[in-house]
Amino acid sequence: MKKSTKKFWKNTISMIAIAVMFVSTMAGFMAIFVGPSSSFLLKSPYSLFMYFDAYKVDYNIREIALNMSKGCKGNQDCVVIQIYKNLSETLIYSNTPYDSYMNKYEVLREKSADCKSMSGLYVNLLINMGIVAYVDSNIRYKHAVAIAEPRGADYYYMIDLTVPEIQRFDKGQDHWKLRFENHQGLI
Repeated sequence: MKKSTKKFWKNTISMIAIAVMFVSTMAGFMAIFVGPSSSFLLKSPYSLFMYFDAYKVDYNIREIALNMSKGCKGNQDCVVIQIYKNLSETLIYSNTPYDSYMNKYEVLREKSADCKSMSGLYVNLLINMGIVAYVDSNIRYKHAVAIAEPRGADYYYMIDLTVPEIQRFDKGQDHWKLRFENHQGLI
């Protein structure tokens, strides 16, 4: 290989690495200074690893979600709650390092995962049912939950499969503050 070609690839790889570091740093700053619910799609640096797995359309996962939410007939609130109930009865929380992540198929196979991996699976199930959902992780509490926003609703659900619990909040409310500082009741 020519010397100029090697230099080109070295520079290209360096620029890609710098871009990835910049994006993850900006996501972290947004989560810390603006707040997790106000930052953009990545929500925090920890969500960067989940992004590629949790937000993909997957027909096998859609089939699983359809089986979990039988009887809901398109009611998004029903789908959110039925999938939550099914997973909360099936999955067991396992404490792992905060910077690790299992993909959705590993979680289904093992039936045990940490907060990020459980939330990633839940979000993927909802996304494959056409429901707006994302993983929201908080650096301060070193914890991740799933957020589900039914179409046309003026509220959202915060789902924590490690406890397990599901809570409903009005849009604009900070679920981290309300949950950890002024604990609200379950649905």
